[in-house]
Amino acid sequence: MEYVIIAVVVVALAIGYIAYAARNFVWSIKVRDGSSALTRGRIPLTAVAELVEVLNRNGVRNATIYGIRRRGTVTLAFSRSIPQSCRQGLRNVWSMHAR
Repeated sequence: MEYVIIAVVVVALAIGYIAYAARNFVWSIKVRDGSSALTRGRIPLTAVAELVEVLNRNGVRNATIYGIRRRGTVTLAFSRSIPQSCRQGLRNVWSMHAR
């Protein structure tokens, strides 16, 4: 019986976290085989092009970049396929467009 209660609590927490995270996603860009698409939200196409250019320079062919609202500003989150060395360049480009 106590395992059922624990399972229900874990599922409820997971659902709450997913709902919270989904509410904070502002936009996302997916890159597949080098071609990009803004799949959620709206940002300037110049920002999309510059972010994708950074990915191309670093040889990333498949990735997703997320814009997430945190503390009143939009910050970036990345799929695992984006190497750490590339992420700072993406943040630099975003800082120019996030104003």
